[in-house]
Amino acid sequence: MAAVTKLENIQALRAIAALGVVLSHAHSRVERTYPSLISESFVDRFGGLSWIGHAGVDLFFVISGFIMIYVHFDDFATRNAPFQFFVKRLIRIVPIYWLLSATALALLFIEPSLFYHARSLDVEWIVSSFLFFPIRSETGVTTPLLGLGWTLNYEMYFYLIFAFCLFFRRSFLLPFMLIFFGTSILIGVLISPYKLFVILMTNWLLLEFFLGCLIGYAFRSGYNKLPLPLAVVLIVSAVATILAWVTFGPNHEIRGLPRFLWWGLPAASIVAALVLCPRLVDLKVPKWLLELGNASYSIYLTHIFTLPALALIQKRVDHIALLHPDAAIAVMIVVSAIAGYVFYRVVEKPITRLLTKRYRPMASARQKSATG
Repeated sequence: MAAVTKLENIQALRAIAALGVVLSHAHSRVERTYPSLISESFVDRFGGLSWIGHAGVDLFFVISGFIMIYVHFDDFATRNAPFQFFVKRLIRIVPIYWLLSATALALLFIEPSLFYHARSLDVEWIVSSFLFFPIRSETGVTTPLLGLGWTLNYEMYFYLIFAFCLFFRRSFLLPFMLIFFGTSILIGVLISPYKLFVILMTNWLLLEFFLGCLIGYAFRSGYNKLPLPLAVVLIVSAVATILAWVTFGPNHEIRGLPRFLWWGLPAASIVAALVLCPRLVDLKVPKWLLELGNASYSIYLTHIFTLPALALIQKRVDHIALLHPDAAIAVMIVVSAIAGYVFYRVVEKPITRLLTKRYRPMASARQKSATG
């Protein structure tokens, strides 16, 4: 696999998506800690502005599809490509997720009040949480141990589909994904599934990965002549569409087709504008934002520990408790970003580097064995 250059604007977009998710959860924490004060928050008064962060998940899914094609465009129908791709994805995703899931499990015993929902500790639910298999716990909880892990269930499913596509020529990818995901979604519409793993396999969110792949395919194929004015229109209209729903929509949290239309398509429009416009694709971004993009996975996973810890401190320290709600939200975002970045440098990056280094000899041996 040939090395490809990281696109700075996409890294910046990953940072923005992660911080958007933190914004939404920080608002929820402040609302739960000081319900009588949250009405003073601009974030709260401006419709459902706090929900805009949830659209960051859709942005992550589109970016994920784009990156898979951008990085692996030349790996289709090559020996060992599916195996190598999937192992590298496991190295990137699993160790940190398992470490933090184990931390969440320990905290359930030590301080269960840190979590929003009461959770049972039945073994099947715990094991399924570690294996990215969505099930309901005995008390009806639908999220895994690490609440945000529901998004990684989708990521892992997408990786399986993408790894399968790597067995074939590149031209196989987009038609197969469109037909497979489209048929799956149609089945979901017809049967309205209850079981979570069936909901996952038939969810409209899968089309967001497809759109990311489509954009990546266009970019790597040389279709990157989008005029700057059109790119700006795409970005502005996308942001306006997301804001329109969270401000005026009947329900800030949306699912299914409405979510795909109001959040998924705008997310794809933003990514397409940034990578298909020559004036924007090489856009230089501040180094700090680039670093936050590199650390976005750690920020995304660790902030669910940082926020409740800050909420506890906030309740126990009087002068912090008197902060304006928006100031409290801002502090939570900044501290979560810093904590996530430190975790990235101290934990995620060294572990990923170590496992990648150990995997290379195994991959070389497998390659030699396959070539005889």
